[in-house]
Amino acid sequence: MNGKKNKVVPVSMPEEMNNEIAKNAAEQNMSKSAYIRSIMLDSVEYRINRPTLNVILIGLIEHLKETKDKKVRNTLNADIENIISLLK
Repeated sequence: MNGKKNKVVPVSMPEEMNNEIAKNAAEQNMSKSAYIRSIMLDSVEYRINRPTLNVILIGLIEHLKETKDKKVRNTLNADIENIISLLK
């Protein structure tokens, strides 16, 4: 390596993707986090590729930033940890 530390760059989900997730969640009468969680569970079952898991992870982090509800935050944190373990 060149001795420099890697800079962490914050990433956010594109607004178009966020809107699509919100629309799909509403169509299925689910919250955004429940919809994202269902996609995550499908990814485990069907072995969705790493880029898709990365996008889901970004979506969960975005939702975590938006919510104040402690119960929802705890669930999102658990989901984020699960995806990170899948990506290892």
